Amino acid sequence: MTSQAALYTILSAHQVLERLAPFDGKWVGSAALDVHLPDSDIDICCSAKGDLDGFAAALKDAFGKQPNFKLERKPYRGQPSCFASFDLSGQSVEVWGRDHPIEEHEFYRFFIVEERLLRFGGDDLRTAVRELKEDGLSTEEAFAEALELDGDPEAALLALYDVDAMTLLQLL
Repeated sequence: MTSQAALYTILSAHQVLERLAPFDGKWVGSAALDVHLPDSDIDICCSAKGDLDGFAAALKDAFGKQPNFKLERKPYRGQPSCFASFDLSGQSVEVWGRDHPIEEHEFYRFFIVEERLLRFGGDDLRTAVRELKEDGLSTEEAFAEALELDGDPEAALLALYDVDAMTLLQLL
């Protein structure tokens, strides 16, 4: 498995976050949380700031010559979205863009909640999430299962976005 540090080195070497800075690009997902599996990709979410066409053009300019580059414009959860995937130094990368600010992006919110949970839950929670992911669960499903959250895993995690530390600690 590629280490989190090695993945960050790939992002840095290719100046990915610098190239996505005009779109508030944030590294999110399982690799950023260090709960990734060997086949996990690097996930980045961005704000297209009301200009999905401009965002798509910027992605193509910045990464269009990378191996396996693919650009799609399609709704996701009913919202207009732009998605690019490509390889950097043999590692899969996915970049999502939406019109709304990054702080409203559900992938960013999942990341913030999961990062806070890992800060409190430490290696025990990290290990539990990885094991559940190895069984085929998504990152959000794995966190919800590890914490015994009821209902839809994504909705349950999003509901924790604004809760205080004591509420999170009670889940562990």
